[in-house]
Amino acid sequence: MIWLLNEDKMIKFDGQLSPKFGWCCIMSGGAGSGKGFVQKQVMDFDARVLDVDALKMLYVKAINNDKTTLGRTTNIAKRYYDFKNPDDVEELHYATKKYGKEQRDMYLHGDAINDLRRLQNVTFDITGKDTQETLDICKAMKKLGYKIMFVWVLTNREEAMVRNLMRDRVVPDDIFHSIHNAVNAAVPKFLKSSAANIIDDAWLVFSSLGHAGGDSEALKELAKNRAVELKKSPDGSGFEIDPELEQRIIDTLGEPENLDDGERIYMSQGDVLDRFNQLNVHKYSPVRPDMYGGLKRK
Repeated sequence: MIWLLNEDKMIKFDGQLSPKFGWCCIMSGGAGSGKGFVQKQVMDFDARVLDVDALKMLYVKAINNDKTTLGRTTNIAKRYYDFKNPDDVEELHYATKKYGKEQRDMYLHGDAINDLRRLQNVTFDITGKDTQETLDICKAMKKLGYKIMFVWVLTNREEAMVRNLMRDRVVPDDIFHSIHNAVNAAVPKFLKSSAANIIDDAWLVFSSLGHAGGDSEALKELAKNRAVELKKSPDGSGFEIDPELEQRIIDTLGEPENLDDGERIYMSQGDVLDRFNQLNVHKYSPVRPDMYGGLKRK
């Protein structure tokens, strides 16, 4: 619960713990990175959330309802979609791309804002892999009068794989790794570029149990220093990430997956599930280090 946390360890919006209105928060991170955890436990931010997972569920409801425009016009089959089935999730991932952009555009053009004099807080729960998309959201919300917060949620790749498998909506292997690869490559460059000057405040949140393998000492250190506020560079070139923090980022994220012709680094999610069966892990088991340690092929 939020009141159990030390305010010194929580995200602040230009020094404020709980701004009532006027802030747009961009939440960046791949599947299983822990964005939901951060929103509940490391932030005290009452906001309308635009979330891609919720969008998929609304999309399925819409296409199965002949009273909706989507239900009358879509080429997607009217059927039950299993969010634990990677094939169904992959189909919906591509089907909702255009639909999701239309919903964001509607919000960005002010159709969902009741009173421009008292701007309702809003959170865009995105991956951050598309820098242009991030900039488009920031620019549009700035025009409406919002201040912009950017939060990058980082976790170890192996732990993210475990979290992905424990969710109700499982992202397939290739999509999972391609998103994480893209986020981890794009976000640091964006934050350190002059394009990031449109952002008013930026934080990194380390959500995993530690570095790969997460021992008890790493967990203690993480608890003391989970959320890190970035400072703007004096020369106007975005935000500063010093060498020590940069090394922490590298250590936390782990290696990118080979998605082209190279040999895969990580086990498939099917292999991980087989390993879970050996560990007697079920869907609602708490995530612990022995579940995600050693998920590389070598």
